[in-house]
Amino acid sequence: MNNTILNLPNTDSKRKLTEQLIQTAREIKMLPDVAAKAIAIADDPNASTQAFANIIAQDPRLTRDILSLSNSPLFPRAPGVKPISCLKMAINRLGSRQTKQMILVSCYSSMLNQMDLEEVHVREILARHSFLTGVISTKLNKLFKLGIQGEEFTAGLLHDVGRILLATAAPKEFKLLDTMDFTERHDVIKEEIEFIGTSHAEVGEWFLLRNHLPEELVSVARHHHNPAASGKFKRFVALISVADDLANYYQRQELEKEYDCTNLASLRLLETLGVENSIARLGEAWPKILSESVESSGQLSRL
Repeated sequence: MNNTILNLPNTDSKRKLTEQLIQTAREIKMLPDVAAKAIAIADDPNASTQAFANIIAQDPRLTRDILSLSNSPLFPRAPGVKPISCLKMAINRLGSRQTKQMILVSCYSSMLNQMDLEEVHVREILARHSFLTGVISTKLNKLFKLGIQGEEFTAGLLHDVGRILLATAAPKEFKLLDTMDFTERHDVIKEEIEFIGTSHAEVGEWFLLRNHLPEELVSVARHHHNPAASGKFKRFVALISVADDLANYYQRQELEKEYDCTNLASLRLLETLGVENSIARLGEAWPKILSESVESSGQLSRL
C-alpha cells in the first residue's frame, strides 16, 4: 500500500489539494474511541459478549445503530420473532464478527453527517450508492455461495469513500471530474490522475489506511475499478466490483434496458477464480437482487 495522495506533483494547485484532503481527514474521524475499543474487543477470541456490550454501550449513538441494524432488512426475522431491544441479545444474534461490521457501518453513517458538503444532494446521492452497493454485495455473496460473513456489506459501503472525501475537500475539482451519472468510464482513474494528480481510489486507500481499517477494505477502495490488481483479495474485490456495476446500472436509470453482465471483467474474474457459472447465475438472478436491494438500501440509509 502507498500514500500516493501525500506525494502529489509539486504544483501550487496540487499542494493545495493535498492540504485540503489532509485537513478534511483530520476533521473527520472514521472511528471514535469507543468504536475502536469495541472493534479491538471483537477481534479478541477470549473476550465475553458482556464485555463487548459494555464497551458499545458507552456510546448511545453506536448502541442505537447496532440495535437498529440488527432489526433491519439485512437480518430478516422469522415470522413471530420479536424485534431485538437488548444490546447483548443483538450481539448474540449477529455474532461478534457481524457486530464489528455493523460498528463500521454506524461509524460511516456518522462520518457522512460530519461532512460539510457544499451541496447536500451530492452527499445523499453518493451515500445512496454506497448503501445500495453494500446490500447488493450481500445478495451476491449468497448467490455465489462465497461464505463471506458480513465484510462484503462494509466493503460495498466504503468502496467509494474517496469520492466523498474529494467532494468535501475539493468540491470545484470534484464537479469537473465527477458528473455522478454512474457511467463508470473505463479510463476514469486515468482521467482523475491526469487532472488532479491522484484518483478517488487512491484517496480512499489513503483515508482507510490512515484510520487503520482492515486491509481487505483498503484493497476494495483502491482496486474496485481493477480487481485483478488486488493480489490475495481478488475474489473479494471482484465481488464488490460486480455489486458496484449493478448499482451503477440502477442509478443510471436505465431500467428500461436489460442489464448485460456478459462482458463484465470482474464477473469473468470470479469465474476464473472458481465461482462457477457466475455470469449465467447473475444473468438470471439480477432483477430480483436489484429489486430487493433497492428497497432494503433505502430503509437502511434512513436508519
